[in-house]
Amino acid sequence: MRITALLTALCLAPALVAAEEPTAPTPPAATVMPVKVREVSLRPSDEGYPPELVAKGVQGTAELLLTLASDGSPKEIVVQSSSRSAALDQAAIAVAKGLTFKSKDPANPVRQVVVPIEFVRDSLTTLPQKTCREFNVDLAYFKTTFPELETRQMPVVNMTIGSYVSYGIVGLAQDKAVAYMKRVESAAKGLAEACAKEPEAGYIQTFTRLVKEAG
Repeated sequence: MRITALLTALCLAPALVAAEEPTAPTPPAATVMPVKVREVSLRPSDEGYPPELVAKGVQGTAELLLTLASDGSPKEIVVQSSSRSAALDQAAIAVAKGLTFKSKDPANPVRQVVVPIEFVRDSLTTLPQKTCREFNVDLAYFKTTFPELETRQMPVVNMTIGSYVSYGIVGLAQDKAVAYMKRVESAAKGLAEACAKEPEAGYIQTFTRLVKEAG
């Protein structure tokens, strides 16, 4: 009995030791980062930009995180970075619902994308028709919503400066080009005051006058 019991214990020992050996931890699943795609830019002529928001000068960019269904359409939309306007964020979500994305590699379809959707009131083709009164509305919204930013950083002002510099320095010597750019920047600084004084004046006409006066 004692021999049999000893042999039995010896035979079981390896199995018991093996069972107590720690198993290797399962490696965590790889994290797949969302793919950031090119922004969707809307102007007042686009259906997705609500006219009532345009009239109030409401502008901005909402960055959305979209979880995609198998056909590439969004099945879940989350505002990842707000435009600072709840109404504009909702308009962005409405636009995103109509988007569809196609993966380059069907074997490894994209599951999530980040889409910036921007709403801008002006374009180079509409600037000539813009009035200072409209600019004043834009400025009031911008100052209230983005108090940490300078007027120079308004979309319309930035666009205007870019267009004036792009066309104005063509053919100029370096020193004259630099001087011209300084006049344009000076005009931008005086724009808010000038448009406040003459709200019925044309926006571009006012900016052009300020550039000439700065010279």
